[in-house]
Amino acid sequence: MKSKQLFWGIFFVALGGLVLINNFVKISFNWAIILDLWPLAFVILGLYFILKDNPVRWLFIVINALFIAFVLFAAFKSFSTFIDDDTEFHGNYNVQHFNAPFNENVKKVNFTLETGGGHIYIKDTSMVDLVDARFEGSSGEYNFNHSDKGEDADVILSLEHGDIHFVKEAFKNALHLKLNEKPIWNMDFNIGASKLDLDLTPFKTENINFKSGAASIRVKIGDKIEMTNLRFEAGVTKIEVQIPKSSGCEIRSDASLSSKRFDGFNKIDKSTYRTENYDSAAKKIIIEFDTGVSSIEVDRI
Repeated sequence: MKSKQLFWGIFFVALGGLVLINNFVKISFNWAIILDLWPLAFVILGLYFILKDNPVRWLFIVINALFIAFVLFAAFKSFSTFIDDDTEFHGNYNVQHFNAPFNENVKKVNFTLETGGGHIYIKDTSMVDLVDARFEGSSGEYNFNHSDKGEDADVILSLEHGDIHFVKEAFKNALHLKLNEKPIWNMDFNIGASKLDLDLTPFKTENINFKSGAASIRVKIGDKIEMTNLRFEAGVTKIEVQIPKSSGCEIRSDASLSSKRFDGFNKIDKSTYRTENYDSAAKKIIIEFDTGVSSIEVDRI
């Protein structure tokens, strides 16, 4: 049997088997762990070429076909669980509510979110609390930690759950966040396979870092601070960034395998793009992309 025939045969059998099983027993688990390992497909393929004349090469073909089938199935399942607010729940799910009171002495906040899947929203401000968080989900629970250190505050939200959960009801993890607009925010989002819908226009965002496997990220940035830095490290992710036209923006892109749309930007070199008003603008935004096979859009509004 030819290697190409073996690969595609194993691939379709594995993918079809996973879909068939899922039709009878709904599968959901922490996709982030698996999807962060997608580059292993290239490692396995490279080992195959190294050992091309060795009989063991057939084993690498089988492993690679199984791995790619599983990752594609995981990506499909991840995006299929991104459901809207009006979704009706059936069965049991967790409801958690956290809040950290705002201390007028706090000038800067280090905010960290660690999650494996679900839908995360930031759409509203909180005048009383530093952070207000409400979680509704059928998988896992969040841990919430908050501490003040003089003019600095640390807030950490982390989703804790097992790797595999078999459920018969609808699956949903939705986290709604409200933030105080007075302090400066530094944010780290380690989101795995999640969907983010973030309106950060009311906030003074200094540094925002995203790390994802297969995800969807929509983020809107304002002009409340002189310099905002965004960094995206992503595998297979749809990224949409909206920035104000009045701000000067520079994009640094290491994303040769990704589709890119940077309307209103001039190409400086093979990896750098700038708006016409970058040098003259009072407010500036730096965006860095380090992505695999992703879709990237940056819009000026």
